[in-house]
Amino acid sequence: MSRIRISSVTYCGLMKLVSHVMLGKPLTALILNLSAMMVYRAFRNNRKRRLKLVHMSINLLAFIIAVVALQAAFDSHNNKKIPNIYSLHSWLGLCAVIIFAAQWVFGFVAFLFPELNASIRSAMMPVHVFFGLLAFVLSVATALIGLTEKAIFVR
Repeated sequence: MSRIRISSVTYCGLMKLVSHVMLGKPLTALILNLSAMMVYRAFRNNRKRRLKLVHMSINLLAFIIAVVALQAAFDSHNNKKIPNIYSLHSWLGLCAVIIFAAQWVFGFVAFLFPELNASIRSAMMPVHVFFGLLAFVLSVATALIGLTEKAIFVR
């Protein structure tokens, strides 16, 4: 079995690597991002500060998983001598991760860290919600396109 090194984690075999990518991205896009968005709906009676911390933590975990899955995809392509960022799936996925990272930093700075005044935060909230939904929809679209590509390439 060949051993492939990704950051500080070692995976045995290329198929395990590909399966981690296939599991990591949908897990991130569908379960964790949706859970982070639903925190405010499900726990309306809890303190806002606690909800913000839970929302931020779930999104941070989703981002870490997305980065590891991206690294695994790049390593898999490099090992197979496949060009990186060659398809719509690749470009949408990269855009989704970039928007997601910018959204996380923006949300941290605007709503949690320095605690801007309420009028600025209320003006920024619709923008935060829009880009959060955009990142989620892009992630779901990327996962669906990736599954379609995989089905086409398997033939």
